[in-house]
Amino acid sequence: MVSTSRAGDERLAALGAAAAGVLRTTDYHLARTEDIAAAVSVDTGDQDGRSRRGRRSAVWVYSEVKSRRVLVALALYHAWLEYQERSGGHPVAARCETLHEARAQVSAALTEVVRFHRVEARLVERVGFGIGDISTAEKRRGTNAGVPVWPDTVIGAVAEEGYAMRIGAFTAFLAPFLRGALESVAGPTADEVERCARSLSNLVFRACLADPDGPIDRTVEALTAFWFERDLVRLAGTWTLDLDGAERNLAATARRRTDPRAEGYARAALIRVLLEAGTLHRRGAAEGEVLTASFTELTGWPRPRADAADLAALCDAASRWALSLRRFGDLAAARTADELSLRVADDGAGDASIAARARSNLGETLSMAGADAAALDLLRTARGERAALLAAAPEDGGERERAWRRLRLTEQMIAAAHIRAGRVTEALRSADEILADLRSRPAPPPGMLAGARLLHAEALLAAGHPAVARESALAVYQDPHTLKARSGLRLATVILLMARIARAAGRPETAVRLLADGPVLTAWFAERVSARTGADARRVLGAALAESGDTARGLEELTAAKTMLPGSAGDPLAVLIQVELAGALAAHGDPGGARAAIDAVLAQDDVPATLNAKALLARNRLAPDEPDDSALRAALALPGLDPVHPLLLTARVDLAERLVGRGDLHAAMELLEPFAGARPLEHGRALLGVDHPLLRRAIAVLDRIGVAHGWGPLPAPLALD
Repeated sequence: MVSTSRAGDERLAALGAAAAGVLRTTDYHLARTEDIAAAVSVDTGDQDGRSRRGRRSAVWVYSEVKSRRVLVALALYHAWLEYQERSGGHPVAARCETLHEARAQVSAALTEVVRFHRVEARLVERVGFGIGDISTAEKRRGTNAGVPVWPDTVIGAVAEEGYAMRIGAFTAFLAPFLRGALESVAGPTADEVERCARSLSNLVFRACLADPDGPIDRTVEALTAFWFERDLVRLAGTWTLDLDGAERNLAATARRRTDPRAEGYARAALIRVLLEAGTLHRRGAAEGEVLTASFTELTGWPRPRADAADLAALCDAASRWALSLRRFGDLAAARTADELSLRVADDGAGDASIAARARSNLGETLSMAGADAAALDLLRTARGERAALLAAAPEDGGERERAWRRLRLTEQMIAAAHIRAGRVTEALRSADEILADLRSRPAPPPGMLAGARLLHAEALLAAGHPAVARESALAVYQDPHTLKARSGLRLATVILLMARIARAAGRPETAVRLLADGPVLTAWFAERVSARTGADARRVLGAALAESGDTARGLEELTAAKTMLPGSAGDPLAVLIQVELAGALAAHGDPGGARAAIDAVLAQDDVPATLNAKALLARNRLAPDEPDDSALRAALALPGLDPVHPLLLTARVDLAERLVGRGDLHAAMELLEPFAGARPLEHGRALLGVDHPLLRRAIAVLDRIGVAHGWGPLPAPLALD
């Protein structure tokens, strides 16, 4: 094994310098290893391979490098370092915002490398001979010989690549440029960047070796294109090809500066690519703001001087701007954009479908912001409008299909609003109907089917059926549409949902593992895709860590989630983070801080009923031994929540356990009456899934007080790993 010490690096560097010096003046087949050994200038102590005459031997050289392939690779690396030191003025790596910037950055880095090959053309040619040199000794050892282990350093990686007949001399130089370029569309891991840099380092050497006289700019463009197709598209997804085309189209249109409408439509196409891929929503919001301002100026809104087509374009622009903002997580700005879209639509921007779309979008934004009543009013109005449009659409042609899709999207928004409002029975029934309708069609749109399955999983989880919810979530996870953008919002949402399911099933450790392995916790995701989803993921991670016993890390994650979330303290997610923070503070031994956090939530007037119930349950957990049951009774008396909502069922079980402890069995029996039978509810399923921890608690209390129930012995909890 080669030493991993600093001395090992120094010996490899000295060997590379000596080999470069010899190969620059000697043809490869005439270069003797003894000459390279004699040229080494490094002091590594007494046992450094010197003979009695003070000369190092070829045997010592081979004991260090194991192969002449490594020797020539080190020689090229040394020459490359010398070139960088001489040339100066290198390009600086940066995080790119667009694919155009990404291409330019990679091209600038590759230009430096190709220029080096021209400067060191003779050395490159000789390295080309040596990189494939397999000695007779190696051939005799066969394929079963062990591969040498090199230092875990930059020069060690060069040696490792050289032994494998590849050139890694430019890996360390290219890596930051490739990371910045890849981050224009994806959040790559360190290993992925390293692999891309190693591959491109070897590729540029082979290309320059094969074509030593080719034009530098054309060679660089060809290598950049190869990297784009091989690495960027593979890591980020094929949607980047559509984005590349949209960027080029917008650049060509904007370059002329003669047709603002054409430029606006080109920008709208680019935003649509981003929205369909479900990624880069911060960029989509920025582009949407520019697009909306452009069409506002073009139409003269709010005193329009344009026709209905331009007003429809303005309505579209505001709608896409709002959707990008909503997905990124800025609900206040999204509401402003949605309200603009609705005002323009109601002022005559096209047909009734445009107004219905604006109403649907505003309803979804209000629902996410916690305004349940106003959201459902808008969504139900939009559903009526879209149902009328579907009824009026001709039987043949694509208009009826489009009208059906729009109606289903509004119905999905209504079901999601019911989930947020705590009407879990109605939400699950609607989700079942939507999914069944989509499955009954011969070729349902893949994006809509994945969205319906995701909604179905959310509804099942909200209704207290985590195991079945996990099956639906897994179906979305395995859907090709979900994997279209590996760093996109849909995949991150599915992973987050599966972590929430694991928590609901009493498996916080599984939730921690799921989130740790996914992209949703990365800074890149929060900065570019969705700050809101990133904050929600940290909330779930922090709560799961606290439940697993790691309260210190849990508090760190919850505090980070609080600072990441864009918006006000009244945001439902901000309230939820506050509730989880209270639980972590209590587990960490700070009941005073936990009580203050909960009291701050309960003091707000506009907190949705579901969050009020969660806060009241947390308030109860802070003082489980106190005789005051006011928090639990207040939760049970909350209006608007479905009586079989898991939060209300939790309040029933918590209070029943207290009453049994005091000997009030009759009152406990009344509270647990919903658990006494296993009959299906209105949504066609039992009160709770058999894997739900709350059901086990309730049955344990029923068994304790001797009340018969129809559940029988519950099976062991299902493994969620």
